[in-house]
Amino acid sequence: MDKGVHIVGAGISGLGSAHFLKKNGFSPIVYESESQPGGRAGYEKLNDGFFETGGKNFSESWTHFMEIANDLKINELDTQHHAFNIIMQGKLKTFRKKMGLTEVVNMMKDVGVIGSLQFKRMISYKLKHKDQLNFDEGKLIEIEKAYDHAPITEHFHKKLCKGPLRMFSIIMGGAEPEETYYSNLLHLLPFGVGSLRTFSNSIGNFFEVLAANHDVEFNTPVRKIVIEDNKVSGLMVERQGKQEFVAARHALITLPLHQIPNLIDLPEQVKQAIESVRYFPVALINAEYEADIFNEQCQSIMFDDSYHLGHCSANRSYKLNSVRFTIAGKKGREALQLSDEKLIDLAETEFSSVLPINSARVRYHVKRHMGGLCAYGAHHSKAKKVICDYVNSIQGLEIAGDYLEGHNMGACLSSAKKAVSNFVQA
Repeated sequence: MDKGVHIVGAGISGLGSAHFLKKNGFSPIVYESESQPGGRAGYEKLNDGFFETGGKNFSESWTHFMEIANDLKINELDTQHHAFNIIMQGKLKTFRKKMGLTEVVNMMKDVGVIGSLQFKRMISYKLKHKDQLNFDEGKLIEIEKAYDHAPITEHFHKKLCKGPLRMFSIIMGGAEPEETYYSNLLHLLPFGVGSLRTFSNSIGNFFEVLAANHDVEFNTPVRKIVIEDNKVSGLMVERQGKQEFVAARHALITLPLHQIPNLIDLPEQVKQAIESVRYFPVALINAEYEADIFNEQCQSIMFDDSYHLGHCSANRSYKLNSVRFTIAGKKGREALQLSDEKLIDLAETEFSSVLPINSARVRYHVKRHMGGLCAYGAHHSKAKKVICDYVNSIQGLEIAGDYLEGHNMGACLSSAKKAVSNFVQA
């Protein structure tokens, strides 16, 4: 059996796939168009560490993610913030992640009795059926049928949508509540996964160690997956500005979904399914200041839709002089074309209206994710089936990514595991 697998993309799905394939006796090679690994969970390397420019949080309940971390012997972890701070009706409201009676009463005041009851039922449903909430079968299909004719703003209390639900839709997919469907929200809600963690030495170190264990060609974009008689026969790879044909029987695409049509000539039905899956652009700004900006009581802020800012947090709970500004949502997208300097000026001005920045900025870095965060779409199960049915019809082709099992790194690795299992069983 041919043990070679050619992987497109060195993000978490691509490098995770390489890791699992290697453990199963395969010889993966990874092609990455950028000069370093990580994708949208990437980083900017500094003289004294890293700026994390994308996803960095994970749960110890993500078994596939922790398997890789343990294999790499990267096990120094930090805990995340203990509370949500949300701007609601012009005021900063605090909700502890482990809510007590005081928080429940305050929420009822802020989002109303109806909104509070709706939120409670939502969380209870998520916790009760979390193992059945997938886009292949089970409860989520029922939710699609009942709710996906309209976004969540048509089903839930206005104050609930503008407050807690917007926090999740913005953080998880860069989407406004009116752009979010209940099936998407239930699938992505982080309840029942345990406390979130980060690596003490940054996600950048994790990716660099992971990539060093595999054959990765950086600055090497794949231009086409060559398919003949419904079989993978090779790849068109660009090396130093020249395209070369690389013979291959197995190819695994781990790029964002909207990039797949650039690699394969697809049937119209598959193109339409791909177009139904939305990706919303965001920008992430890392900044460090001479003195602390956050404090023990407030280490993250979720802004409302009157701001260009979506969410801001301390890079670590013990680095209160660091701020990660996220520009997201409808209003945020309007600002993404600004220069780096104007963008951080805008972010600091809006942030200071809530929590003053009384310290000089030391350094900063702006990363625009114009390809966006995956926010799924209405009746996503139908789109996923069309896409997967096509992939299954091509011998030697597999896919993995944020549009299959969920948007986070753990879910990306679940899709990678499935792809690897298919190669093993072929």
